[in-house]
Amino acid sequence: MLDERTKKIQNPKISLDRQSVSGVAIGDPACFTVYLTNDSEQPESSGGGISIYNFYLDETSNPNGAKVMVDGIALTSSGWDITLTPGVVTQKTIEVYAGREFDYEGLRIGVKSKTDWSHVDERVAFDIHYLRQAGAVAISSPGDKWIMNTDAQFNKKRGWFLPVTISGFNKHQKNFDHIEFQYKESQRGDDYWTNLCSYYADSTLLVQANGVCEMIPENGNITTQFYGEGTVMEKAYDLRAVLYCRDGNSFLTTPSKIVSGVKDTRRPQLFGTPEPTSGILKAGDNIIFNFSESIEHNYLSATTNFEVKGEVNNTHVSESVSLLFNGNGSVESEAQRNFSGKDVTIVLAHHIIKETKQRQKKKPGSGFQMNTGLDWIQAKILPLIGMPTRMVNLICQMTLKNHQ
Repeated sequence: MLDERTKKIQNPKISLDRQSVSGVAIGDPACFTVYLTNDSEQPESSGGGISIYNFYLDETSNPNGAKVMVDGIALTSSGWDITLTPGVVTQKTIEVYAGREFDYEGLRIGVKSKTDWSHVDERVAFDIHYLRQAGAVAISSPGDKWIMNTDAQFNKKRGWFLPVTISGFNKHQKNFDHIEFQYKESQRGDDYWTNLCSYYADSTLLVQANGVCEMIPENGNITTQFYGEGTVMEKAYDLRAVLYCRDGNSFLTTPSKIVSGVKDTRRPQLFGTPEPTSGILKAGDNIIFNFSESIEHNYLSATTNFEVKGEVNNTHVSESVSLLFNGNGSVESEAQRNFSGKDVTIVLAHHIIKETKQRQKKKPGSGFQMNTGLDWIQAKILPLIGMPTRMVNLICQMTLKNHQ
């Protein structure tokens, strides 16, 4: 008579939602869902059936260094503890990043007993095929739609420049060769990309390279400058970074996202002749200036604005006679003028003509006299122009000239 066989109290099971994934970008993870449970045949026998197991990666199946992550934690051969309850399925998400190769077959993960691992050990295998391409790279600064103008940083030898930061790449990935910083005019096609500088992680490769080359800094990010073509040219440009990986006798390449912008380091220039073209400004005339490009007037402020200055042109000021009195006299006008709320300057010129030798012999204090006191102005001039005294800014200028 045979007895009933021994029942499995610890009976871990592991499975995946799929056994193979293809077409994964080299910088992206391949994702799987793993299901774990304790399919105990006698769950009540030990601790209510709750058991602690070791969840691990079989390193012998991973010679090319794929990076396996579970809940943000690397899964290694030493593994980590996981609690499984009979009849309850525990679900985890696994992310696998490429190591030194593009194809991985037979990668294995497992779950085993912590007390009887030589007999209680369950594994599952899976395959991953990454795209044969270079890794990711990006221009993190500047952003798209950049503008380089005269507020940009300035180099005395080369002019204004735009700082550029290249990041988001892995210089330790398999067959990494170099990164190129490229530009082209925005209106031109893809055949016109021009390499400004190549950046290497391996000094041996740098020595063998041609053109402008530099080493990638230890911190991993590349900082460079873009000057454009010429010192004052105004053009639209596209910028990008391209990562190169060796693939036999050729290269695998990955371009970054293109960032476009404008170099505008030529300040607006006066164009043509200002108006009035005669150069003589009369009452009611407007002063008009034309510039070489449109002015964004809505961006003008107290500090970034136009300043108009007047200068004396050193031409002779006419002093032709308007009124001439030979002895006592007066004048008045019927014209009506409204000077309310306005400032007025009154200039009086006193021109003494010495007609005869005898007038030079007159005693001091004798001769023509003119009252330029404020009382006289208020009494004679202000009623003429209809302006209150409090509104007047008066300048009296007397020019005395003696003619022989």
